[in-house]
Amino acid sequence: MLGMTAGATTVYLRADWFSERRLQAAVAKACLGYALLTPPALVLILMIPVGFHRSIMGLMSILAIAVICALPFYCSGVAISAILTKSHLPIGKLYASDLIGASLGCLFVLGGLDLLDAPSLVLLSSAIGAIAAYAFTNGSAPTSLRRLSLTVGVLLAIAVPLNAATSYGIQPLVVKGQLDGLSGTYSTVGIPSRVL
Repeated sequence: MLGMTAGATTVYLRADWFSERRLQAAVAKACLGYALLTPPALVLILMIPVGFHRSIMGLMSILAIAVICALPFYCSGVAISAILTKSHLPIGKLYASDLIGASLGCLFVLGGLDLLDAPSLVLLSSAIGAIAAYAFTNGSAPTSLRRLSLTVGVLLAIAVPLNAATSYGIQPLVVKGQLDGLSGTYSTVGIPSRVL
């Protein structure tokens, strides 16, 4: 919510970036930003162990994860707010589409977790963001942005089944307080919890 609110605030404060002439390109860039920021954010989140204990490092790990998570959602907040507030399409239909999309997204997560692991599902979400960017480049957006959106979408779509097919891909390093190694789970017995 922090990232999406910051994105919405940007749309409000910088209305000139989202004029009728620039709207499609701006939304396409925001969708592409979401697609490009999500995979590195995912990797960083999976590398940072979260400790719910009273220490500066525990607080810093939670703060770091909050900032990292906010970055892709900033871009999605820009895209959604710009479409809802700057587009000349009927607001009732736009808002209905937004609610239907959010509802389908919830079902998508439930069904998706039966088929994929969570990191692969996040990569799929990122690929969908790139496809959305490609869809918004259909109007006045530059051709280079259109090509980049398509390329990123295809690469991310390829990465999803590859990541899901192996335990050596993008996966958490620490699972339920245990350091999860590539060849199995390493015991953390004897390592103080504040280190993890």
